[in-house]
Amino acid sequence: NANVEMETMHGSIASEYPVQLSGRFNPFQFVVFAVTFVWQVAKASFQVMLIAILVGPRARNAVVGVPLRTRSDLLLTATGHTMTLIPGSFVVEVDRAAGTLYFHALNVRNAEEAEEFRRSALRVEAAWIRILGTPEELAALRAERRGDGADARGDSAAISSPVTASQQMVGRRRDDDPADAPADPPTDLSTTAPEEDRP
Repeated sequence: NANVEMETMHGSIASEYPVQLSGRFNPFQFVVFAVTFVWQVAKASFQVMLIAILVGPRARNAVVGVPLRTRSDLLLTATGHTMTLIPGSFVVEVDRAAGTLYFHALNVRNAEEAEEFRRSALRVEAAWIRILGTPEELAALRAERRGDGADARGDSAAISSPVTASQQMVGRRRDDDPADAPADPPTDLSTTAPEEDRP
């Protein structure tokens, strides 16, 4: 029976790749995350609208690879879904073995902006670690912050939007050509960005 075979196959996949839960959940950090997430979705929606209206086809995009700290399937999925739900980016590929997410990102024109996008994705991952990561992942995250000289008081699950319409519009004014000039060619990140950041 095909249905029985399909159910058996799904069961074998689930038993081979079980989702490991950390056994902890921080409700305060989740509330902070939820509030800032709703705000960032609203803000990013407005920024994407501005880019569409004021920049249009001149907007530059890229595929950006983001190596995550965690190898947890749960946190990998939560990070990818959160970034996808915020307008301006979405997951195009997942390298489960390497713990890397690849995003198609709006408003990324060079290696510097690709790195800023990568930092925004890592902040989302850090938020989920604070909410339901393992004690070891949380300790490693705090050690990373201390190594960067970050203030411990800023150890919250608040997130920020990766879309920056103001940068795109400032860039457009700076790079504006005369009205009769041809449109700018697509940005080639291959000489300025790591391989995974090439569009």
